[in-house]
Amino acid sequence: MRIDRFLASSGDAAARADLVSGEFWTFPMQDGRRSQATVDLLVRAQAWVRDKTPIAVVAFDAEVPPAERDAAMAEHLAAARRARPEALFLVITGGLHAARAASPDFEPMAARLAALIDPSRVVSLRLAHAGGDAWLCTEECGPHEIDGQRRGPRSIELFDRLTDGFDGEFYVGPLHASPQAVEARSGGTPGT
Repeated sequence: MRIDRFLASSGDAAARADLVSGEFWTFPMQDGRRSQATVDLLVRAQAWVRDKTPIAVVAFDAEVPPAERDAAMAEHLAAARRARPEALFLVITGGLHAARAASPDFEPMAARLAALIDPSRVVSLRLAHAGGDAWLCTEECGPHEIDGQRRGPRSIELFDRLTDGFDGEFYVGPLHASPQAVEARSGGTPGT
């Protein structure tokens, strides 16, 4: 896998070029998984590995029909958890997938994961921000202005009880859209 090869590399320009050379990075639907911010996060993880920090990256998304995606992602994470029961997992995913409460027509990945492993090991935080712009795929993928609410400094708050499917939230201040890491193939809109 390219990510594992990159983490084991020196992190030089050739290793970075190899990391983003796969078809995943040029897929027409350019969402946050394919952003420069994702590459930057992997570069940071590679530096931690190089410094002998015990860290692993689990790419848990699944190429399955949309109705099966959250179940498949939960299964991938549960398998990784069983393989490394002592590890701390930080799962980065979109808010829709992170909710721990199911609705009548949708069971998010985090709710499914809590059913597969010790539910006390799953803590889900929603994002709070001051607005700005974010890379979203609506009619067209790209930076879109979004509203938020200004607060004090960056923070993490845990709720007294599960609220709207979340155990708490993390506030990050203003948002700034991360550009795509690699130019997409033609057709960067949903459904093309």
